[in-house]
Amino acid sequence: MDPSEVLSRNLDSVPLIDEAIFAQVRDIPDLFNDIVASVQEKITKLQGLRHQEVFTAETMKDFGDTAHSLKSGMSVVGCSRLSALCNKIELLGRPGPNQDGMALINTYDTFMQPIIQETMTALQCRFYPQ
Repeated sequence: MDPSEVLSRNLDSVPLIDEAIFAQVRDIPDLFNDIVASVQEKITKLQGLRHQEVFTAETMKDFGDTAHSLKSGMSVVGCSRLSALCNKIELLGRPGPNQDGMALINTYDTFMQPIIQETMTALQCRFYPQ
């Protein structure tokens, strides 16, 4: 997808979970616990970067790299909306014409927490149905 399309994409239009992808991985032992640990690790790093006093080009690159790592892991298990958000953050942090610290911070602050919560709740319901 073209970077301008990624950056302009409405996240609400992206399915929270891609059920076809999730169905392929749902029976992997301990996958939910692995997902939780990975998400916590990446979010902790993103939070640390977010709260640095000076937001440099290097910080934005680290932010984008961490978002890329989270995107990769979440797309493999079908977490489409979280992956789309991470893709936006990655592009906004990557050196080049799309690098934009203010947009990166605004996107992260606005969307990350709610999408993480929705995603983890949806995964928990799928791994452990009532």
